[in-house]
Amino acid sequence: MMDNTPPNTFQGDFSTMWRLGIREPLWHMTWDWWWWLVMIDDPEGPEWGKQLMVLWSTKDNDRVEVNGTPWTPSGRPGVDEHGGMVIDGMVCAWWFDGHRMHEPYIKRTCDMIAMSDTHPSWPSSGLGDGGGAVVPLLPDDLSMGLNSDKGSFWLNLRGDKISIENGAPSSMALNLTPWNSAMSQARPSNATYAGGMGYDILRVHGTKVNGTIDGEDVTGTAYFQKVCVQAPSPPWYWGVLHFDDGSYLDWFLPHLSPTMTARTPRPWKRRDIQHIGLSQGGLFHDARN
Repeated sequence: MMDNTPPNTFQGDFSTMWRLGIREPLWHMTWDWWWWLVMIDDPEGPEWGKQLMVLWSTKDNDRVEVNGTPWTPSGRPGVDEHGGMVIDGMVCAWWFDGHRMHEPYIKRTCDMIAMSDTHPSWPSSGLGDGGGAVVPLLPDDLSMGLNSDKGSFWLNLRGDKISIENGAPSSMALNLTPWNSAMSQARPSNATYAGGMGYDILRVHGTKVNGTIDGEDVTGTAYFQKVCVQAPSPPWYWGVLHFDDGSYLDWFLPHLSPTMTARTPRPWKRRDIQHIGLSQGGLFHDARN
């Protein structure tokens, strides 16, 4: 039976958590991101609750169009002698309030720094065991990090002005803590193909969440991944479910589709109905076994 006693810390190897460039980058292909999906309980609202997605991303490309916003990265991440990085990237998020999708909730191009807790600029004495942060260099705090003792992540956000005016929260301060031993450990996976192509993924399948949204206390669960992809990416269907008992289910269905030739962000064109499955994958953690 799975041990559902929450561990005191996140387990596993987080040594690559705050590093990019693990592989030699490939022009027009290398794409890196840190990504959280947060499911917020809503006891007084719809039973499906609320949802936040946020990512900090950079791409080895001269121009990227993101929902009508041109992003022109100025170069590859710079690395100092202590391993700290300066990244030309974007912070993007959506917020689903239980009834309405606010998308984008955040969409900002900016420089970011990413560092482990062994960097001299870290505000305290780190342990070198996975602690660190990614911090956009903006007036607002849009940072995310893992505390040095690996007891919790933090996630701070401030919504874009137009999103706030349309009813989205102005601020979020979330604390993400271990759930159970199967869900709350670093799970790396990778593959290497011809020509230097491949991918590296670091996942945490589940955490508990507490904190505040616009000053009101909230709880929920969350999923995390850090990804580097260096290969042509087909469209895919992906989903994840967190169960109340601590069980977990995800699925991944990459496919070929006319979507691959799209030149605009308009979703669900009629031609996109047809697709050819490439593979099927999924994972289940059973909290009872």
